[in-house]
Amino acid sequence: MRDFLFPYFCAVNQLLMRKYILASFVFFQLCQVIAQQKISIVQEGKLWGVIDQDGKVVVEPSYSHMKPVVNWISVVREGGLWGAVNVKTGVEIVKPQFRKMLDFSEEGIGIAILGEEYCRNNDISASNEDKFIYIDAEGKQIGTKLYDKLYPFNDGVGIAAEGKRKYYVNSDLEEIIITLNGEIVQLSVNPFSEGLGIIVHKKKAGLVDVNGKVVLVPTYQKINSF
Repeated sequence: MRDFLFPYFCAVNQLLMRKYILASFVFFQLCQVIAQQKISIVQEGKLWGVIDQDGKVVVEPSYSHMKPVVNWISVVREGGLWGAVNVKTGVEIVKPQFRKMLDFSEEGIGIAILGEEYCRNNDISASNEDKFIYIDAEGKQIGTKLYDKLYPFNDGVGIAAEGKRKYYVNSDLEEIIITLNGEIVQLSVNPFSEGLGIIVHKKKAGLVDVNGKVVLVPTYQKINSF
């Protein structure tokens, strides 16, 4: 009897496996659709907004310019001032109020240049209108310090400048201290890539990790980004 039924058991088992594989495939595809839900920036007249793949308006066309979306955030311009909007929720996370804003990084950190109007509305000295600040994905300023210049975050590390000095900062804007032979040194720093930053000391280039540990003592005349 066992030998007689064995082929049927095999057939049923194969059928169940096919159904399981099909169900898993459908579930995977559904997850992919959800994860890759598409949105598009659209223009109506001279104004820009956002719709989803079903044609539903997510952000009403109300901006004179919209930059490419990074992690659901687009930098926008309205009335000559810059802010940012979350195109997934349609929420304006930064009211247009800055003279300029750079695109948000993959880490969800943006850069704003204050400008005259922002300084005037926030009781900041006009001498600071060219200063830079970092802004998080909720539209809040990170820290309270104003910088002469800021550079985008890569691999969780940004670059701040005060006067002629440039240095690495972490997501809390704490300076990443770099030491060579046990001594803190002033270095020329470059954006991170693949977890490594290129540093220059006494006209020689080396490498440092995100914690400020030197992984290659400055040796070469030049190192290109990885």
